[in-house]
This record gives sequence, structure tokens and C-alpha cells, in this order.
Amino acid sequence: MGKASRVKTKYTGPNLNIQDRQAKLERAKKRRRMFGIIVIAIMVAVLLLLGIMYALEMVIKKITAPTDDDEHPPSYNFCNPKYNEDITQDTYYMGLNRYMTYVNDAERFVITNGKYSDYSPQVAFFSDYFDAAVKGDAGRLNAMYSDNFYRNHKDEYVRDHKELFMRIAPQKIYGLEIELMGQTETGELDPADRTVRSVFYVAYMIYRNDGTFRNDLPPNADGDGGAVRVQEMLLTTYKGVTKIETVRIVKRTW
Repeated sequence: MGKASRVKTKYTGPNLNIQDRQAKLERAKKRRRMFGIIVIAIMVAVLLLLGIMYALEMVIKKITAPTDDDEHPPSYNFCNPKYNEDITQDTYYMGLNRYMTYVNDAERFVITNGKYSDYSPQVAFFSDYFDAAVKGDAGRLNAMYSDNFYRNHKDEYVRDHKELFMRIAPQKIYGLEIELMGQTETGELDPADRTVRSVFYVAYMIYRNDGTFRNDLPPNADGDGGAVRVQEMLLTTYKGVTKIETVRIVKRTW
């Protein structure tokens, strides 16, 4: 009888199975690491995007922040200015409430006799200020603002000539109310040498507003009052002279 032939078979014992499992585990670990890297990269990208959006929002807020004398006034179709108008001939306007109301704490005075200085130098100052506006006297108005005011707004107004108003038409102001919010005195013992700082809230409306004095109030062509934007004015009084230091819009229901 001949010799039996041998058949060679590939070894598939336990050692090879262990190597396969180890290779599979390594591949699974690589996939998990890659997945983790992708997740972290996405999280970093989202955080960077949020940071950029926040920084952009802060820049926009800074750029659009309200200035001392305005808070981004709305746009209106103003009436045509009439620089030579005699507003006393406007019977409708003359029938509106053109008196000044002065509020000091719980006291409220409607001044109808023209004796503004009986109340305070600052009340008398506002009488002169709005008289200049009613008469369209830009020069008088410009002189009522302090040097500090013009220094703080040197990029907005003509600094050399200190002109806040280049030219205004007579203003039909009505419903005028000023409220003393606070007052301090500093300086020498002699009252004549002290500096008085007064903060007032000032509100009024302009009938048929032409925008040459206030470009943030509606035209009020029908005299219905419309919107009121309250101004906070800081005044300084020294040696009998009162000037406007700052003006800003405050949000307040009048």
C-alpha cells in the first residue's frame, strides 16, 4: 500500500483570534478618538462663532449708543421753515397753552405773570432760553451753552464759532414743563462765589415743527401734542451767569 498523503491546513487557533480582536479594538479606539476630535472641533467653532457674534454686538451697541443730546431721533417730514414768520398771527397756536409749568418736588407752579426770577435764576434762564427759541434767535441760544458743552461736542458743532444752531425759524413751543430733579452748591463760603449745579427734566411740544430747533419731535401739524421726548439738562450757575453743560434724552412718561 502506498503512503497516505498529508494535507496542510492554515492554523486558525486561539492566538490568531486574539490578534483579530486586538485589531478591531484598535480600530474602534481610533474611531472614538476621531469622533471626539470632531466633537471638540465643532464645540470650539461654535464657541468662537458665539464670541465673534458677542463682540460684534458690543461694537454695534457702542456705535449706536445714544449721545448726550440725542437717542437716534425718528425721521419726520417736517413743515417748511418760515424764518420771517410772525407766529403771533397764528391764532390756533396762540390759543394753545404757552405758559411754563415749573415743578419742584410736590409743588407745581404754572407761571402766568412772567415773573420767572421769583422762583430761581434757573427758571429765569429757561424763560430766556425758550423766548429765544420762540423768536428764532439762534445767536442767543448758542450763547447759552457752556464752553465745556462745545468742547465735549467739538466734532459735531462748529467749534471756532460755538454754533449749535446755525439758523432756526421761530418755534411754536407749547405745553412747556420743567422739573427740578436735583441741585448742589460748591465753592466758597460767600454765596456769590459758589457754583450751583442744577438738573432739570424739560418737556415741551412744537406746533408745526420745522426741525430747525428740534429734529426729534413730530411736526404736530394738528396741534394734538404727539410724542414728547424729555430732555435732561444740567445747568451751572456762577456769579449770576447760567449755562447749559449737558443735554440728553431720558426715557420717561410725561
